[in-house]
This record gives sequence, C-alpha cells and structure tokens, in this order.
Amino acid sequence: MLTSQLFAGDPILEAVAADQDRISRTQHRTGEHVRKIQQVLLLRNPNALPQFGADGDYGDETAAAVVEFKQNELQVPANEIIDDV
Repeated sequence: MLTSQLFAGDPILEAVAADQDRISRTQHRTGEHVRKIQQVLLLRNPNALPQFGADGDYGDETAAAVVEFKQNELQVPANEIIDDV
C-alpha cells in the first residue's frame, strides 16, 4: 500500500507499486494517475516537462523525464532502462 498522499488510493498506482502493472505510452497512457506522476517529476525538476507539463498524457516528454529520473535518481544503468513506470 502506498503511503504518499498524492499516490495512495489510486488503483493503477497501487498496482504499479505492487509490480502488478505498468504505466507507459501503450498501457494506461492517459488519466489522473499519469498527471500525478508528472506532478512529482515537476516537483523534482521544474523543467522536466517543458512543452506539455502535467497534462495527464504519458507521451514522449513524460517517458524522457522518467528515463532521466531512473538514470540520475535510481542510478539504473542506461542499457537497463525502460521508459515506463
């Protein structure tokens, strides 16, 4: 169970946290769950989504911000990164 006030109670984000689902350009692409992810990416880096911001659509801009987060914050090697949540 997620404890973040922003993420807790969202069934898709709860499933992602339990490693039972994914959010990507092809899976759960649009919705409030995507907007929440984008809001957190923007809190971390206000320039992360310069063109579309937190629009609730997991497009190329969001995927790139997720890749950058995985590289810099989680230290995932570049060759192992998948641009999903």
